Amino acid sequence: IVVTGYADSKTGTSSYNQTLSEKRAQAVAEELVKMGVSRDKIEVVGKGGVKAPKTLMHRNGMIYINTKVNKLFFTI
Repeated sequence: IVVTGYADSKTGTSSYNQTLSEKRAQAVAEELVKMGVSRDKIEVVGKGGVKAPKTLMHRNGMIYINTKVNKLFFTI
């Protein structure tokens, strides 16, 4: 499982955004471990201020672009 974190490239320094994106990915990895996923099966990657892949969400006839969270559903 690869957990990838992103940060906003419009604020903060490159170094700050890299650290922030790594911390975000690490937080998700820690939750997966709490759910029973073996730590050695998780790779944590921080992308810094690189733009996150965009996903479209449809809600109440509106389209929202989500650039912060990508969801992964699986059964342990």
